[in-house]
Amino acid sequence: MTGKELYFKVHSFGIECYGASDMRAVYAGYTHHICINRIGRKKFPIDDRRVPLGALPGRVAFSSPVDVSWRTCDGQRHAHELILDRIFQGKSVLYEEDPRRIFEPAPFAQGGPTIIVETIGSTLNVYLDALIQLQPLEPNGKMLEQRRIRRLAYTRNF
Repeated sequence: MTGKELYFKVHSFGIECYGASDMRAVYAGYTHHICINRIGRKKFPIDDRRVPLGALPGRVAFSSPVDVSWRTCDGQRHAHELILDRIFQGKSVLYEEDPRRIFEPAPFAQGGPTIIVETIGSTLNVYLDALIQLQPLEPNGKMLEQRRIRRLAYTRNF
């Protein structure tokens, strides 16, 4: 670990679908499906503060490309291959907290960050979401603090 970066070797993987349907992502030998035969709801600001239900933990970074396909509301089919090594060069999470406060034995609360692949209509987004653990500010504090970091790493309109 150096300066303001936390490196990771494993991560979770999840998908989200808003204003689109029939989303499918194949990654590391697993197929993820969401919004099958239905259009996903509108995205709300609170959605940027949660991790997708069913996100698979323990994926080796980065096991394979991600093959994503989905359908827009007008029925148009889209497909794209994501090369995570290119998107997340360095396999690190940038943070702003004091490096001395990072809880060294387990800097990530969930074992590693979560890679989120999201469709909103004809737009494809990839986020890195991490919950980092910090030593308490109080000298006698026993509970670790946590900070959520979510960064848009890739976006493409089709």
